[in-house]
Amino acid sequence: GLDRILNVLQIGVGVTGLMYIVSKEAILFIQIWFALVLFGLVVMFITSLVIWRRGYRPARYFVLAQTMVFGTFFYTILTLLGYAPLIYAEYIPKIGIPVMATFMSLALADRINTIRKERELAEAETSQRNRELILLNQVIAATTTAVELETVFETVCRELGRAFNLTHTIAVLTDKKKSAIRIMADFHDEDRPSILGQLFPVEGNPLLEHISIHKVPLIVEDAQNDSLTTSFRQLFHLQKTTTLLVFPLIVEKEIIESFLMGSNRPCRFSTNELSLVQSIAEQIAGAVIRIQLAEERQHLEAQYHQARKMDAI
Repeated sequence: GLDRILNVLQIGVGVTGLMYIVSKEAILFIQIWFALVLFGLVVMFITSLVIWRRGYRPARYFVLAQTMVFGTFFYTILTLLGYAPLIYAEYIPKIGIPVMATFMSLALADRINTIRKERELAEAETSQRNRELILLNQVIAATTTAVELETVFETVCRELGRAFNLTHTIAVLTDKKKSAIRIMADFHDEDRPSILGQLFPVEGNPLLEHISIHKVPLIVEDAQNDSLTTSFRQLFHLQKTTTLLVFPLIVEKEIIESFLMGSNRPCRFSTNELSLVQSIAEQIAGAVIRIQLAEERQHLEAQYHQARKMDAI
């Protein structure tokens, strides 16, 4: 496309310039040369404007440089045609060319800065992905080897808190009657008291009702004053919670547990981080099913052995 057009123009300018030197029809070839140069400048100027409007910042310097080239070119033509005084003809190129070179240098410097920022951003994204993979692998290792729910929850709370740089992360489990939730695991800073084992009623709890209805992660930006957190208001004041992320643990379309990730400073969770949390929730759900099945099997085996003993008597 554009590369081919510019290459053809370069060849045309070179050929006409050579013909101007060796040919007797110097005026014809100089006219063709001027026309090709002008057409090339117009093409590059329009292309620069289009690229600039698309958001490529270094192109703005190139547009300014092209403007200086246009000004110098047109003044030279006007001088040759007798429409501009010759007195300035000597100084215009001496001013225009350095200014154009300055703008081109600025464009190059801006491009270098853009490349550096893009590289830093790519490195930060790669580092973030690596941290997320490490977190997910640690959760997978914990959920596949643990034989007790408390161990799984403690590991997940600890790793989530460290990975997201949170001040506290808690796991709450609904009791069998579904009338209350109990804090099963609590990861917190050293200067905050432990809240392990505390009970909260399910009925009349806006936060739990919201999670139960929507069954999706919830972000609360003002945890101490939001209407959804009234039942946990004292807890969040104690923990100095500002931002809260709640994600449910769903097994067979039923919420059996929720994780509350809190921070004492305002923070935002990206889409990738929410996806990571969702993946972790799925891993934990699988572990819960596995552990519950193992406990049920042990219970049945114990009943079976008890029945065998009774038969033997």
